Amino acid sequence: MNKEGNSVLIIGKPGTSKTTFLAQLYGKLLAKPERLSLRQTPEDLLAIDEARQRLAEGQSTASTPAEQNKVLKLSLLLDGNPLELEFPDYGGEQVKAIIRDRELGPQWVEMCRKSNTWLVFIRLHDHAEPHDVLTKAFTEVAAATSASDAQAEPVPLNEAVELVELLQMLLAMRAVGVQRPIEQPRLKLVLTLWDELHT
Repeated sequence: MNKEGNSVLIIGKPGTSKTTFLAQLYGKLLAKPERLSLRQTPEDLLAIDEARQRLAEGQSTASTPAEQNKVLKLSLLLDGNPLELEFPDYGGEQVKAIIRDRELGPQWVEMCRKSNTWLVFIRLHDHAEPHDVLTKAFTEVAAATSASDAQAEPVPLNEAVELVELLQMLLAMRAVGVQRPIEQPRLKLVLTLWDELHT
């Protein structure tokens, strides 16, 4: 991660603590920079400052408004080398629309093409256990699927499936296939549980 021109794209569905992470990271960089330090002050500090204020009051960060469409960025130095940290701060409905419509906006296209590391935030609480033969006994699955077609309700996509769909779209935008190991972008997973811990 210490090559010049590094750009890290933070990806995650709404409520996965991306803004919380950015606010806490920014606070640590102001308090005690070490190997990682700020290269310049962010142009737009409003979202970061609001998130830091809510966290200081013991509250969770506010949800991003549905109509909001901007990019939060931190320009950093890692061991003296430039590192750009950025993520699209989209309203929840817009993120769902990307997955549903299989269509990326120009901002997403630009960021996924220029970034060489993707940091994917996942909130395990949102990932319900799928009801299939991989996780349930065959008799349980058979009983659950024995209802007639007229009574059956559409099954919503599992959270994990939606996340895979999003990653596949981003890889396709970079013209990266899966026939051989993917060297770039590097993929890192972040499991967020901070609001579920009793501390």
